[in-house]
Amino acid sequence: QAAGLGRSSKVLVTDVIRQSTASLISLLLAKRCGVRNIVGTDELFPNLRISRLRYMQVYKELSQHIAHFRLLVTENGLLRAADKKHPSWLVDLEPTHVIVSDHLMDDQDVNTATAKQNYQLYLEAHFLRIWKDLLGTLAKRQNDKFSPQIVHLATSASSSYDGPHTLAGKNIGHISAARYKQNVTRVTFPRLYGPGTTLLTKVDNPRHRFDAFTKDAPHLHVDDGFAALLLALRRSSKTGYIDFKLPQSLLLPATDVEKIRQGTTNLSPRVRRAVEWNDYLQAPFGQGKSEILRPSSDLTSPNDLFATRTRMPCASQCTSKYVPCEPSAFDEVVGTSQNVTTECKFVVYAGNFSEQLESIPQAVGPAYRGLCRVAFVSKSSALVQRLAHEKWQQQNGDVPYAEMNGRINHNGWILLWPSLSLKGFSVGDASLLRVDPSRLFSPAVRKALFLGSTFDAYSRISGRQAMALLAKVDAPGYRQGERAYRQHRSGTHLSRWVHLDAAKPRHAAFMAGSAFSEAVGAVNPSTFARGAHHSKKQVHFYQQLAHWVHMNQGRPQFEIDRTVFKTFPFEWIAPFFLVHNLEMEEARILRCEWLEEHLSWGIEQVSGQLEELSLGFVLGQRKTLNILGSDMDNSFHNDGWTPFLHPERQGEVLADESGGEVFIHLLKRKGSTT
Repeated sequence: QAAGLGRSSKVLVTDVIRQSTASLISLLLAKRCGVRNIVGTDELFPNLRISRLRYMQVYKELSQHIAHFRLLVTENGLLRAADKKHPSWLVDLEPTHVIVSDHLMDDQDVNTATAKQNYQLYLEAHFLRIWKDLLGTLAKRQNDKFSPQIVHLATSASSSYDGPHTLAGKNIGHISAARYKQNVTRVTFPRLYGPGTTLLTKVDNPRHRFDAFTKDAPHLHVDDGFAALLLALRRSSKTGYIDFKLPQSLLLPATDVEKIRQGTTNLSPRVRRAVEWNDYLQAPFGQGKSEILRPSSDLTSPNDLFATRTRMPCASQCTSKYVPCEPSAFDEVVGTSQNVTTECKFVVYAGNFSEQLESIPQAVGPAYRGLCRVAFVSKSSALVQRLAHEKWQQQNGDVPYAEMNGRINHNGWILLWPSLSLKGFSVGDASLLRVDPSRLFSPAVRKALFLGSTFDAYSRISGRQAMALLAKVDAPGYRQGERAYRQHRSGTHLSRWVHLDAAKPRHAAFMAGSAFSEAVGAVNPSTFARGAHHSKKQVHFYQQLAHWVHMNQGRPQFEIDRTVFKTFPFEWIAPFFLVHNLEMEEARILRCEWLEEHLSWGIEQVSGQLEELSLGFVLGQRKTLNILGSDMDNSFHNDGWTPFLHPERQGEVLADESGGEVFIHLLKRKGSTT
C-alpha cells in the first residue's frame, strides 16, 4: 500500500521475458500485491530457436498467472512496428509504476548470435533507447498528473540462462535521468535464491541437474529482494537518480553459499526451503509408485503458490512430497481398482460417466489369460443402479451398496465408479483416465489400453485384437544384416535391397494412432481443435508459439539452415485409443508432463477435454529441445517409431533398464488425406 500498488495499478516492466528477475517480480506483484494490469515489453532478441522456446514458456507463465497481462514486442527500445519516432502506446497506457530491468543474455546465446563486443554495443544502444523513449515521453507531459514511480532494476543472473551483470544500464540510466530531469530509483539485486527463482527451468532439459547456488557470490532471498523493490517504488523526497542500497545483513555470504554446496546440514529455514525447492524442480513429479502422497515440507506456503507447478491429482503418479496433491474423485476407488487387477498383466479400460448408460456390449471372442477389462462408470448410472440392486437381492441384503464397487462384472467388464458424478469432476478427474491411469491399476499391470468413451463402438474389441495392439508397443531387435528393405531409385524402375544395421529392441512409452496422414502436412493448433470444445487461451498461445519460435526475421542464417523443423513440430494423435506402458519411468514422466500441461490451462478445459492438444505441444517441445527425435528409418517398416534422445549425448537414443531403446509409437494413417 505504501508503494501505491493494488488492483487499480498499471505496471510497465521492460525486458519482462528475457530477464528472469523481471519475470519473477511481475508474478510477485500479481500474487502478493494484487496487481491485475501488467504490461511487459521485450525485443525477444536473440532470435534463436531454443531462446524463443524459453521466451514462450515464460510468456505462458505470465499470461496464466496475471489477470490482465499484455506483452508488447518492441523493435528498438520501446518503439513498436507501428511507431515512428515516439512510443505512442506509452502515452495511452499511463502506467502508475515503471520497472526498467537490465537485460542479460546467456553466454551461449551471445556466442551463437553475435560476438561479445557487438553484444555490449547492443546493450548500450538498447538501454539508451529505452531511457530516451521513457523519460523523454514523461518530460513532455511533466505538467500532467501522469507521473509514474520509476525503478531501475539492476540484477546479477538469477537463472541458469542469464549472463553476467553489466554496468551499461546504470551509467546510461544515470545520465538519462539527469538530462530529462526525472526521478529514478535504482535497486541492485545479487543472485536471488529461494522458491520461484528458477522460473525458466521448465524448458531446461528435465534430466539435467543444476545447483541451487552459484559459487563465490553472495545471494539474496527472493522475499527480501521483493521487499526492497517495494521500498524503492515508494515516493521519495530525493530527486534525480537515487541508488537504493540493500543492507548487507540481508545477503547470504559467499562463504555460507560454499558450505551449502558442500552439503552442510545446519541450514536456516529459508535456506532449507531453497534447497528443497531445488530438489523439487529436479524431480517435480516425485519418484513414481514409491513416492508418498502428502508433503513432508511446508514448501508451498501461500506466498510460493504462484511459483509451484500445477497441483496434480492425488490419484495420479505425478505427485511430489513437496507439493500437496489435489483431491480427486478417484481417490476412494484407487485401492479397489488395484485389488481387482492384481491378477492382470494387461488391462483394456474405458470410461463412460453418463447417467443414462444402461449396458456395455459384450466383447467378441474368447477371453485371454492375463487380460482384464475395466469400465469406469457413474455410480448413479442406470446400469450400476440396476446391477447393484440385483446383486443386493442375490446376497439377501448382506452386502451394502458401498461395498459393491469392483465386485460387479458385466459382460466381461469389471465395473468401478468414482465418488463423484461427472458434474463434480475437476479438470484432473476428467483427464485422468486418458492421460495417467497408472495408480488405478495394480503394479502387476504392464500395459493399459484406453478405449474411446463410446462403448458401443469400442467395447466390442476382441481379446485377440486387444493383444495385437498391445504387442505393437514393443518390437524385437535383430542382428547385422538380418533385415533389409527395397530402395527405389527416384524417376526410374530400378531398385536395390539395402541391408540394415543391427538394432536393439524397441519399447514404446506409449502408442496411439496419428491424427492425420503424411499427405496432409503440417496442421496448426486451431485447425486441430476446430469443431471441439477447447481452451481458446491455450490455442491462441500455441498459435503464437508456432509463429515466434520459428520466425526467421533477425535469425542468423546458419541457425535457419540447421533448423530441423521449419515449423513448430506439433505431434497430433487420434483420440480413439491409447496404450500406456506402465513399467517405464520415461513413460511416467511423459504422462506427467502431459497432465501438467493440460491442467495448467485451468477450468476452461472441463467442457472440452481436448487432451490431445496438450500432448501435441508436449511432444513438439521435446522435439525442439532435441530430447525427442523424428521418425526413424525403414528398419521397422517406417511405422512411426519416434525415439527418446539422450539429453547429454547428441543423437543417441535413450536406453531403458532392460537395455532396449525408448520410443513413442504412432501408428500412421494410410490411404487418407484427412
